[in-house]
Amino acid sequence: MHSEPIKYRNQSETSDADAGSVSRAAGDAAPSRARLGILWDGAAIALLACTALVVLAVPVFPSECGPIHLYYVDIIRSLLTHSGPYTQHFEIKTLLPPYALEYYSLLVFEMVFSPEMSEKLLVCCYIFAFGLGFKYLVDSVAERHSPWTLAGAPFCMNLLVYMGFMNYCFGVAQVLFLSGLWIRCQGRFSPGRVTVLLAGFVLMLLTHPVPIAIFLLFTGLHFVADLARAAAGGSWLWAPSLRARWRPLALIALMAVIAAIWVGMFVDHAQRGPAEPSSVAQIGWIRSVAGALRLGHVVPFRSPFYRIGLLLLVATAGVALPVSIWRRRGRASSAAIAMIATSAICFTLLCVAPDSINGSAYFPDRFAILWVMFLIAAAAALHPPRSWSLAAGVIALCATSVVLPFQWVTASRIASELRPDRWACSLAPSIPVREICGSLRFFGAEPIIFGGPERFWRMRRGCGRRTSCSGRRIRTAGRAWAPIRRGSRW
Repeated sequence: MHSEPIKYRNQSETSDADAGSVSRAAGDAAPSRARLGILWDGAAIALLACTALVVLAVPVFPSECGPIHLYYVDIIRSLLTHSGPYTQHFEIKTLLPPYALEYYSLLVFEMVFSPEMSEKLLVCCYIFAFGLGFKYLVDSVAERHSPWTLAGAPFCMNLLVYMGFMNYCFGVAQVLFLSGLWIRCQGRFSPGRVTVLLAGFVLMLLTHPVPIAIFLLFTGLHFVADLARAAAGGSWLWAPSLRARWRPLALIALMAVIAAIWVGMFVDHAQRGPAEPSSVAQIGWIRSVAGALRLGHVVPFRSPFYRIGLLLLVATAGVALPVSIWRRRGRASSAAIAMIATSAICFTLLCVAPDSINGSAYFPDRFAILWVMFLIAAAAALHPPRSWSLAAGVIALCATSVVLPFQWVTASRIASELRPDRWACSLAPSIPVREICGSLRFFGAEPIIFGGPERFWRMRRGCGRRTSCSGRRIRTAGRAWAPIRRGSRW
């Protein structure tokens, strides 16, 4: 007679017990996921530290343009202190050229360390700036402690670092950080964040003009995507949506005007057209696109063992994009849309941009690392299935574990083949005035010592697939000054 109520009571107790077990399981899963996230962050920092140790372990970092940059720093120090042999041939044209960050940083480091160690410390600073900047960008669009933060580690020592384009490399790190800060500013447009954003933008003005253009491109695309999403939610009423976003629009306009005025001061207007055609014009669309997809403009070494992990990581991000968009039924955040568009534009410029602009070669190569990093960040912003994120983290960890020993062995072998060298080239007497590195100009036809003291090094064997560290740019008097005789080099 009492069996029915007893049965209901047992079912209720069972359901309460099941609910309690589920809640306890969820409570146990949250700390476990948090601990795993902390491990991902710790692994990212450890990988960056190991990368810096590889740089510090070699006697001298084998970059192509590193020796000539140390030579520039020696000249600048001599002119600032009014001492040394360079005062007869050079004068300071401007104290703050677009490339000032690297030279003044080296000046500070060389107050304590040797030029070789100063260059390695500068590279180490870049490594952490790049890795932490990418982590900040990923944390701005994905869940905190995401496995995607590891994806920056295997790409930080890319081709441009070994080319010695440190100003541009620091500019890329600043683009990643400021893009993340811009995304966070949309949630709360506070004076503090705007101040930090403007300070970072001013610092970027002293590094390289191309990262400035990419950052302004990203902010513009993000603004348009956010405006379109807001207008679509309000029956396509553009005017109210635009009035609600006048602050970011005014900030974008301000930064664009400042950048245009600043860069225009250093553009060589005598340069007429590109010096060399684009990659597409030289080898065609198919080969150009295939080379870009093989990361030929990103990896510093041609070995397939070096690039296979990087290719897997990029492929994982590329497949995660459509999978996430399909799961979200075509919905994507403004940040994800802006990063996808920025990555696509950088990839296109890598293929179609002329090889030389404003007297600077390797112009398309500047966009290679940017399309890769924005693609990976876009994949993280779309919140793919957790299995995809875990796969990306594991692949990044394995890829970095492969490329770091490869870099250490190769860089050590190249460094062992370096030797001090002192050599000179006579300048053409028909050219009375030439300009160098955007901040100096020199006079006359006196011999200029490039090798200088024995602390300036020259490579006997090339690193990677480019030229030797002495470089074809400074090998002869005719081609020696082509990239550096003008007021600025992009």
